[in-house]
Amino acid sequence: MLISFLKKFLIISLIVLSVYSLFGKRTVKKVSASSSTCPTSGSIVSDSLVQAGSQTTGGKIYSTIGTCVIDPQAAFVSYKIPTYEELKSIYYTQAKTLPTINKHSALSGSDFTQSNIPLTSPNDHLYYLPGNLTINGPLSGSTTGIIFVDGNLNINNNINYGTGTTGVVFIVKGDINIDIGVTLINAVLISGGTICTAYESGCPTDYSDPAGTSQLVVNGSLISISQDTSNQKVILRRSIFDNTQPAEKINQQAKYLVILTNLFTQTLNITSEDTNYSIGL
Repeated sequence: MLISFLKKFLIISLIVLSVYSLFGKRTVKKVSASSSTCPTSGSIVSDSLVQAGSQTTGGKIYSTIGTCVIDPQAAFVSYKIPTYEELKSIYYTQAKTLPTINKHSALSGSDFTQSNIPLTSPNDHLYYLPGNLTINGPLSGSTTGIIFVDGNLNINNNINYGTGTTGVVFIVKGDINIDIGVTLINAVLISGGTICTAYESGCPTDYSDPAGTSQLVVNGSLISISQDTSNQKVILRRSIFDNTQPAEKINQQAKYLVILTNLFTQTLNITSEDTNYSIGL
């Protein structure tokens, strides 16, 4: 009898909960929006279903797909490209020396070479160079490293570094100049300025000069975080005779998503006020 009663009680409870979930009172934060046929003229073009009026153009928008939802209160997830100073602050200045990470003090001087950044085992390495860095020879060591460079990075020699579990990342405030004779770079290159792939006392202004260069293979990434929107950031200027091959070949390496986890990640703390309880004083 008791078991039969419990079964009936559970069934009735589930029915009540289901009905409440469908028709019960809910608190929903509404955002007003109006559905209409999108305007056919304006200064902002978008093919999205949800559009927000622009603050600078008085909300003049149009779409090529017809009906859309238009509202100045539409919410978007914000994002921004970090600056060099922000990256250095988070991943070098605020970083700690750990049993597996060797954070080196800022070096003195203004011009450095690969001999100043040995990546010897057993620890991974964090370096900060307050000047220019010139790579004119092979990197030494066998671990992973992140090198912050306040000036320019000049790559005059192939960077054939790393294994399936190690690699190197250069984060540069200025420009990254890859010499015309360099054919291989195993690294991630991040620049706050421009990245030139065929540097020879300057960056060529077009593809005809220089002509007949060698193919450049980058096993990593070329990334510019420049805030200047007036000119090109990654300047691909190689020109090879073999038209069946790309002049610049970028092979993104998934290993950097894994091996840099303990060097190049940030803990995101989200806090909010609990308004359900008050404290009397």
